Amino acid sequence: ALELIDSRIRDWRITIADTIADNASSAGYVIGEGRDLRELDLKAIDARLTGDGELLAEGRSDAVLGDPAVSVAWLARTVARFGVPLRKGHVVLPGSCTRAVDVTPGATFTAEFTALGSVSLSFI
Repeated sequence: ALELIDSRIRDWRITIADTIADNASSAGYVIGEGRDLRELDLKAIDARLTGDGELLAEGRSDAVLGDPAVSVAWLARTVARFGVPLRKGHVVLPGSCTRAVDVTPGATFTAEFTALGSVSLSFI
């Protein structure tokens, strides 16, 4: 997935109160095709983010709490306490394994994930 963040907080000097007021800076996402994740080692997925073919960031899925499944499990337990179950088909973004980058008009970004494939987004 590519997550789009759009904060109203200048220079990213953001506090937890700002994050809540800014709806966690969430603006949207782009996801690739679904995949049965039971076949994968979710802690060992390498990620590469490119912008117009230039490498911008690299990361690995274990940067997300050591295992992205841990992040999703925490979310499921937390929202269940409020009577909100996670259900099959819900989209859950467990966290980023690369840094955020700024976008510019006309740019195309691609995220490539080992064993998962890639997803791209262009800004006009």
